[in-house]
Amino acid sequence: MKSSDNSQVGQAFAMIFQVGISMMTPIFLCAAAGCFLDKTFHMQIWFLILVFLGIAAGFRNTYYLLKGFFVKDPKNEAAHEQADHQDGTHHRLEEEDSWEKPKKRS
Repeated sequence: MKSSDNSQVGQAFAMIFQVGISMMTPIFLCAAAGCFLDKTFHMQIWFLILVFLGIAAGFRNTYYLLKGFFVKDPKNEAAHEQADHQDGTHHRLEEEDSWEKPKKRS
């Protein structure tokens, strides 16, 4: 195997690990908080509410993580930029990097 192949395999394993961690952490933290609130207030609804909140947060984290991973691909990045400019939207980073005040749209 070439060193670039090893690098890509390593990046793929790191991404898989990071997706798993970013998905499971909010679920477990919200479940633990739900258990604590259930025991504290003697209500059985907190666990269920917070688990669903943790699942939603996990999917949100995973979405933004994978969105950033795939946009960094040069082939996809050019296509995304072209589609954004056709829609009249711009990348958020381009706007944040400039020191000028944003122009008001009329």
